[in-house]
Amino acid sequence: MTNNNYGNEIAEKLAGKIHPIQIKLEIFLLLIFFIGLILIKVNIEIATLLINISLSTFSILYFIMAYWKACETNNKIQLFFNKLIHWSFSVAILGILFTVQRYPGASMMLQVGIYSMIFGLIGILVQKIKYKKNEKLIGPNIIRALIILVVYSGIYLKGDIDELRSLDNQNKNMKQELIKDK
Repeated sequence: MTNNNYGNEIAEKLAGKIHPIQIKLEIFLLLIFFIGLILIKVNIEIATLLINISLSTFSILYFIMAYWKACETNNKIQLFFNKLIHWSFSVAILGILFTVQRYPGASMMLQVGIYSMIFGLIGILVQKIKYKKNEKLIGPNIIRALIILVVYSGIYLKGDIDELRSLDNQNKNMKQELIKDK
């Protein structure tokens, strides 16, 4: 076993342990994310923390799940598209996080994540049609991609980013006042 394969084997084992509870984790993290969005409306300080933790955890989850062998096949193209789609989910979610936090590079990260996600989904659909005609076309990865697109569109179009920034500014001002009082 070489050092290069050792990292892949560890990631595969970790992904294998996560896979049985992946959907439960996704639902839990999605609830935390939406609770964070609701708490922003009420101006509760922990809202941005909940959003940051949920999106970061989502990104890590999808990066690790790229190593799960979804199909026991020797078809390298199917394995490539499986890894591509999960890495794309990871990058797109980080792009959403960067957009929410107004970090530099958010636009580029979103473009790379969304375009590679679309390319990966097309590849997966072509592979499903080509090799498994009996399998349903709409699988969990397509649903995940649609949820990512809806969340991004909702945040981008709704304009809650300004509210997130104002909440962060309020937190910074409160911290500065506490430091001055000491």
